[in-house]
Amino acid sequence: MNEEIKTRIEKINFDDIGSQSFAVQVEAYNFKYNELREAISRIRKEGKDPYMAEIHLANFKAKLHIAEVTREQKDLDVVKNMIIASMKELKDAEGEKIINIKSEIEEGVKKLIEEEGKKEKA
Repeated sequence: MNEEIKTRIEKINFDDIGSQSFAVQVEAYNFKYNELREAISRIRKEGKDPYMAEIHLANFKAKLHIAEVTREQKDLDVVKNMIIASMKELKDAEGEKIINIKSEIEEGVKKLIEEEGKKEKA
């Protein structure tokens, strides 16, 4: 994709993609897919779990190819819905609290030890 097209696609608001030509929609969804894949990778590196966001994109390339071949809006709408679902799941994953299992277990054991100590004193 040349830089002019890439710059034009970057400026398109996601909600306005449907008003563009079919070819621009395909490129815009493909561009958004690549952005989501990068975000999924970044979030995974932070220790969060973007599994569901990734699952929603599992068949994206195949569905996009089908839309390109059939050139029907209903097939492109399937692609759009995949992107939207993945974006929602990614947002949830970003807001996830990172749990340190080791520290959680240590805190639980300390509480148990304290409770046992209180019982023995009583």
